[in-house]
Amino acid sequence: MNYLVCIRISRFYTRTHEAMDGTLTDRPFIVTHQKRVLDANLLARQRGIMPGMGESEARAVAEDGYFLPYRDEDYRDAQRDWLDRCVPYSDVIQPLSPHRALVDLSDHPNPRDLAERMIYGIPGARAGAAPNRWLAESAAEETDDRQVFFDVTPCAAEYARRLPVERLRVISAPNRQRLRFLGYERLGDLAKVAVRTLRRQFGDDAEALRVALTGGGDCMVQAQYPPDHLRSTVRFEGVIQDWSIVDAGLHRLADDLGEQLRASDRCGRTLVLICEVEEGAPVPIRRTFTRPMTDAEGIFIALGLMASELPREGLTGLRASLPDVFSVPRIQRVLDRSLDRHDRERAIQDKAVAGAVSKVRAAFGDSQVALAAQVAEPRRKQVLRVWRDATGWA
Repeated sequence: MNYLVCIRISRFYTRTHEAMDGTLTDRPFIVTHQKRVLDANLLARQRGIMPGMGESEARAVAEDGYFLPYRDEDYRDAQRDWLDRCVPYSDVIQPLSPHRALVDLSDHPNPRDLAERMIYGIPGARAGAAPNRWLAESAAEETDDRQVFFDVTPCAAEYARRLPVERLRVISAPNRQRLRFLGYERLGDLAKVAVRTLRRQFGDDAEALRVALTGGGDCMVQAQYPPDHLRSTVRFEGVIQDWSIVDAGLHRLADDLGEQLRASDRCGRTLVLICEVEEGAPVPIRRTFTRPMTDAEGIFIALGLMASELPREGLTGLRASLPDVFSVPRIQRVLDRSLDRHDRERAIQDKAVAGAVSKVRAAFGDSQVALAAQVAEPRRKQVLRVWRDATGWA
């Protein structure tokens, strides 16, 4: 069953600035974006200033307030800090904005327990869980200081039908306004409307409304964070008793990551192995190696060196990732036509090139492999070249 968690950080934008300048807590402090209030600190909220309010109205309410326009670069470090706390719990994390993200915990045998551990480890986090994206986002919006986590998975359809039509992000804004104009205040009010009527009135959005009535919707979460990470996951059927199964799982991780490295023509020195256990938080193991890993064999050797740190009890899954991968340097020395004749002849004599040619000849025989300079040009081409040089004809 799909289990998606939408995490939002309460007062993320004002908290970020207050952490750098403590004096901002002593006055109403408001962050604005596109002429609306994006966030407000506690003093501003006590005066009734809330996110979504117009900037002009907020300025009238809090004349002595400090208003700061939103800048994306001000929040990158803070966003990275709280997203990094989600990484040990899932490989599939999709940021939606600096203070919101979707986390997919569908493959875990006990996702609710994992979600609660993740949420309570992030300062200011509020979260909603559901089988699809739009319900998870909606559930997260209903949380506050009294209810940090709202899980609607067991009653997704019932919860969806209670939602006001303004929260139906699965359809366009004009159609949401139209539903209200027609007298439909909640999604459940549409339960008795024929599908044919919905199609006639709402076009392409009719199918989305029909699916929403059942508590369904899009459940695809993109693995966008951390960026430039190669990752692979192995889930075991229950708790591991036979250690040979773990060894096979390490082989699968190595093969998958090795193929990703080959396809992207990259390598990495740091390997992170996250051990999922039956009870408790995931156990991360991180190691950086001197020589870069470039293929499945190198990754498996690295995983073998880390295997001694694996939990011996309660192991249910393994997740491996290669952070900070980089391109493999490629050097082409003898086929570069921009080199002059002297440089090309010197490159041919290079030990590395000579060693590579020797290995190929050993595998296929001396008569089967030859350097381009050793291949005789056909006499016909030699005659044509002399004729062209003498007459100037192409």
